[in-house]
Amino acid sequence: MSKSVSEVLDHLAGLTDLRSEMEERGIKGVPSSAHACVISNYVRQETGQTVSTVPGALYVREYLGEDHDYEIITYDLPLNVAAFANLFDDGAYPELER
Repeated sequence: MSKSVSEVLDHLAGLTDLRSEMEERGIKGVPSSAHACVISNYVRQETGQTVSTVPGALYVREYLGEDHDYEIITYDLPLNVAAFANLFDDGAYPELER
């Protein structure tokens, strides 16, 4: 069963070593890519949701029905996750880049 976005963000907020979490789960990403950064890829893997990570926030596309209508839900990133995403974008974790 997929986890909720809130559950995943709460889990990440409780971690002191996000780099190790990403490595252990085989998560890689593209720096400065909202749709393909490590945080987006991690949340997508855990929830199955379409997500984008931007500075300080995570956007989730929630579909409303079969006609492809959707709404965007915004989640604030926990401070440690936002800091990790910024460091990743700045090239601090080349081992997590694809």
